[in-house]
Amino acid sequence: MQVAVRKRPKIRIVLQGNTGLNATITRNSGIETGLYYYGARYLDPKTARWLSADPAMGEYVPAPGQEAAKLPGLGGVYNTVNLHAYHYSANNPVKYTDPNGETATYAIDEENKTVSINLDIVIYGKDASNNVAQEYKDRIMEQWGQDSDGNQWQMDIGGNQYSVNLNVNISVGSKPGFFKKLWNSILGTKNFIEVNNDCPRPYVQSGFLGTWIGSGTPQRHGQPFTRDNIPAHEVGHLLGFKDRYTDNSNGISIPHSGWERNLMATTYGRVEQRNINSIGGYISGRGTSGTLRSSRMRF
Repeated sequence: MQVAVRKRPKIRIVLQGNTGLNATITRNSGIETGLYYYGARYLDPKTARWLSADPAMGEYVPAPGQEAAKLPGLGGVYNTVNLHAYHYSANNPVKYTDPNGETATYAIDEENKTVSINLDIVIYGKDASNNVAQEYKDRIMEQWGQDSDGNQWQMDIGGNQYSVNLNVNISVGSKPGFFKKLWNSILGTKNFIEVNNDCPRPYVQSGFLGTWIGSGTPQRHGQPFTRDNIPAHEVGHLLGFKDRYTDNSNGISIPHSGWERNLMATTYGRVEQRNINSIGGYISGRGTSGTLRSSRMRF
């Protein structure tokens, strides 16, 4: 039996007063079923219970050496409240919030007019190392962390200007298995990149998987990433940007008209304000925090 749930406009209730109470509740009402849709899970108001587990549950189990304090849910499996997988915000929605039920990868600070974008990449494979991770991060920050003049990017969200803070975390890990890939394709926010210097051409697939190469490999004519910025180009795909070039019959990449100097047209190009504005346009109207999933957007 199929049950259709039609999304209704969001109902936002803000409680404020001299008592210090300041809670925001956002939901979509599914009148046909009586369920409430909160962005990643459905709530049955009759039983006051979610109909599915916390989408971040797969991240509650730590990797070897990972600190419990850095796990989602205020401690992952080490926080007893998370043993109840159907709870919300540690059963304290006045103190904690989880705007869409998923691990947030952007957050807007209205008071300081800043937006933080978080990118979590796990590299693995025969050529992965901490040095490669640092090199990737440096090259990504050169493009996505600042404009061509070295200034912080500015983003337009709903007609207001915000400064952009990019937080990139790249760690060396292991190859994801089938279930981790499946989970991540639906609800996860991690990106898994194999580092293989024998790869004929770096790529990203499924929005969060890919194979990249190290700096100065023969395939890239020995050019260091400071000139041929492959990581920054491929991160554009992780953020939801498509290629702005077409390969001709000789295998030469020809930039699309109007995109000749853009990073998504050539790895020798640069991130431009229009790239940043595209992210801002996606964020606008989606709440003060949420996920940037490349499978859900294409710029």
